[in-house]
Amino acid sequence: MKLHYGLDEIDKLIEILPQLMPFLIPLLLLELVMLTVALINFFKKELPLKDKAIWLIIIVCVQIIGPVVYFAVGSKMLDDKVAKGDERR
Repeated sequence: MKLHYGLDEIDKLIEILPQLMPFLIPLLLLELVMLTVALINFFKKELPLKDKAIWLIIIVCVQIIGPVVYFAVGSKMLDDKVAKGDERR
């Protein structure tokens, strides 16, 4: 079992990296746009501190899936909490 990568593996990665760039650049741009929109939407809401901390961690730390989960589940759930007047902060 190999526990570290040698220079050969790194050289192979560097050789194929230019071939992967057409796939990686759009993916990176999509991630940045989704993260930015999710954070803007998130910070516009008046939320309890506990909910803010949990959703901020999910949005920022779970990469592409975090903002998707926030928009699919979290945003609606948090809107419902704010509409009900849940003011525990």
